[in-house]
Amino acid sequence: MGRSAPASIHALLEGAWTASRLHALAGLTDGVVLADRDGHIVFANPVADALLGRVRRGAGIDDYSCMHGVFTMEGRPYPSEDLPLSRAILGCETTRDVPLNVRRPDGVCIPLLVSGQPLFDGNGVLVGGVVLFRAAVVGVEAAPVRRGVLKREAREPDARDGM
Repeated sequence: MGRSAPASIHALLEGAWTASRLHALAGLTDGVVLADRDGHIVFANPVADALLGRVRRGAGIDDYSCMHGVFTMEGRPYPSEDLPLSRAILGCETTRDVPLNVRRPDGVCIPLLVSGQPLFDGNGVLVGGVVLFRAAVVGVEAAPVRRGVLKREAREPDARDGM
């Protein structure tokens, strides 16, 4: 289930995410990063590590851009407080397909589309934030946004599922 995380991930598990949901995030084909309510990164799946070159667990909001080599599409350093994960935690904002560039430690630059949203416990209290991201294909329109993926609850399959 991704790399181990500091103890602060337990607040996320108790508040908004069950262990089974966290395990499911580890297997997604999009990069996934979770941060606690203070903005410290507590989880990243293997895809996130591969795309970013390595996610720095424990990094705080002020360190997101410099520690992960995040730049605007024009090549300027991306202000950490404007990144989707920061916006989810600081402003309880949901963002969709924000374009940015990542320069990995090995020198490879990858354009990404990043979507983020805040995480709340059952009482509506902010417990953290999550971002999902994928490599963008430059010059090609992005795939349609998959609405509701983070909030979808399990349901019984029906005829529309082809089962």
